[in-house]
Amino acid sequence: MSSIQIQAKIAEWGTPEQIGTTGSGENTLVLWRFPNGVEVIETNGDPVWESEDGFDSLCDAIIGRPTGVSQVTYAADDENNADVWWTEFRTRYVYFPRDSELSKACQELDKNGSVTLHDPQLIERFDAFVTGLPGWEDGPTYAPTALISTAE
Repeated sequence: MSSIQIQAKIAEWGTPEQIGTTGSGENTLVLWRFPNGVEVIETNGDPVWESEDGFDSLCDAIIGRPTGVSQVTYAADDENNADVWWTEFRTRYVYFPRDSELSKACQELDKNGSVTLHDPQLIERFDAFVTGLPGWEDGPTYAPTALISTAE
């Protein structure tokens, strides 16, 4: 990770996880996800942050899009008692760029208790974020996860 901007964020947010890569040499693109859920694409020039134009199309090139799903609805599972998960969710999503689609989806879930997503790339990123938080699968056997997701 050569970018000074990315190095500064590592000092602030911790070491990111490599999600995917494509290309070679000067044409290599690498998708990174920081522990707080913020994603960045490392290029041979300046990094591309998730709030920037072109981020989603670059993600498509790196990790592809899920197929066969037109929308996914996520809703709070009230029987789960996911206090740890909700605390982590609320603590972390505030670090996303406020105008990013991922941030908007998190805000809607937080406000309304549910969110319906249509963009396959956003679905993948949202799902990775919410399922990776502490407390995700801490519920009882009849309500094991913090959210119920329904794909159509």
